[in-house]
Amino acid sequence: MELIILIIIIVLVWRHFKKKRTRQETERQNAAAAQQTATQQTQQTAARQTVIQQVQRPVNRRAVTQQTQQPVSQPDPPIQKQEPTPLELTEEQSAEADAFLTQAANLFREGKREESYALAEKFALDDSCPYQAIAQGVCGDYFDVLGDKEQAAQWYIKSAEGGCVQSQSELASYYAHGTGVPQDSKKTVYWMTKAAEGGEPDSQLGLASRYEQGIGVPQDDAKAFYWLGKAANQGQSYAQYKYALYFNGEHKGVPKDDEKRLLWLTKAAEGGVVTAQGLLGSMSYLGEGAPQDTEKALFWLQKAADGGDEDAASVLELIHSLGG
Repeated sequence: MELIILIIIIVLVWRHFKKKRTRQETERQNAAAAQQTATQQTQQTAARQTVIQQVQRPVNRRAVTQQTQQPVSQPDPPIQKQEPTPLELTEEQSAEADAFLTQAANLFREGKREESYALAEKFALDDSCPYQAIAQGVCGDYFDVLGDKEQAAQWYIKSAEGGCVQSQSELASYYAHGTGVPQDSKKTVYWMTKAAEGGEPDSQLGLASRYEQGIGVPQDDAKAFYWLGKAANQGQSYAQYKYALYFNGEHKGVPKDDEKRLLWLTKAAEGGVVTAQGLLGSMSYLGEGAPQDTEKALFWLQKAADGGDEDAASVLELIHSLGG
């Protein structure tokens, strides 16, 4: 009887993994679009939040260690322009930029939106301001929150050309979806690459997905793996999940490594990625690719089930029915 129950569990878990494999393939086809959509949805959600939450968006997103404004030789398209030269702000300049962002945030929170924008615009139009590109990005955020995407796009273009990594990421999303500007795959890849090179983790994930699927760029698993690693090491949870899958021995040029797969899968699960939680739970229950640990398996399967993973819920129900 115990042997029959064990066989049933193995078959059901095998079916669970098979479904996971199918879903992973679907994710490969949709990851790039999903990431870009998530970015756009985040923007839309912010527009519906309170004034305090709205104003925290530009403040929190724009670290004063960003690249500063450099002259550009031509107006448009940005691909033909002089490459932005990354420069770090001095300690004094960083303090000044931080004070500016705080002041603009306070004005916005107090309902003084026009005054907040006027302050940002003052520095955005000042070519001598070392953090001009950051101020331009804040202007873009202002119009983005208000729903004026065309005006936001113009400010993002200026800021991105000045080297602001966050604005480069925003602009890539704008071009990808045709938000405020005509949809343009080449410009999407261009600005996504600039943001990824500047250390923006969501753009690194997006670029990895494009290389993985060959969307707007030649298909290249090596580059996909490279950018996933960059994003994963910065704590991007979904990138950590995707990165973990590269160590399953099925990707050319990446040797099978159960230790690394478990490491990154655990990080992704801890970061709230439901598919990672379900997979980690199944691996822990079977003792395949992870130490056998029923308690840990039940913990992660429950997390995944609570997050909407139907496969994890089914496996969890079966285990409980057998006294697990």
